Formats: sequence, C-alpha cells, structure tokens
Amino acid sequence: ARANFMERPDVKKPKLTELDRKAQELETSRCARYAKATLTNEAAWPVPDPNFPEVAFVGRSNVGKSSLLNKISMFGSVAAVSNMPGRTKHVTWYRNRKCKLDVIDMPGY
Repeated sequence: ARANFMERPDVKKPKLTELDRKAQELETSRCARYAKATLTNEAAWPVPDPNFPEVAFVGRSNVGKSSLLNKISMFGSVAAVSNMPGRTKHVTWYRNRKCKLDVIDMPGY
C-alpha cells in the first residue's frame, strides 16, 4: 500500500497558501448573523466594510446554500433550513470576525 506523504518523514509537506490558511481559520471559527433584508430593499442592506470581503452563496432553490453555511460555521445552525423550496426569502449577512469575511446567504432563484 502507498503511504500518505504526511506519514513519511522524508517527504516535505506542501506549503500552505493564503487560501489554505483562510480555510483553516474558517474551519475553527464561527459566523454570526449581523444583517437581514429583502432583495428589493437596498436601503436596509449594510454598508460593505472594505476589511471584510463578501462571499455570496447563490443558486437555485433547495440546493443546500443555507446548509453549506451551517456546515462551514461549525457551531450549530446559524441559517434556517427547510425541505420546502423557496424558504429563504431574505438576504442574510453573516460575519466571521476571525477570518475577516462576510458570507451572504441569498434566496434561491
């Protein structure tokens, strides 16, 4: 059987990229909801913070956008999920202060 490179002391581990480090931070940190608004009410949207890049979860209804957000937030359910398509009616902003990242959960289309 072939040994994994991490089990072999003679093989160097690959150098982590900035994206790898961010992924590891996200893996051990929490997202918290900080804003919610409808798509049509732009006045209620939070002002983007240049220190927190935004990542939007966009896709068809009932494909698991909110479930994915819950999975990466690690500490329980932060986004509501349902078996019924079209349940998410609002745009919801979640902030991860450790990673300095805003994640946006959008309604399906």
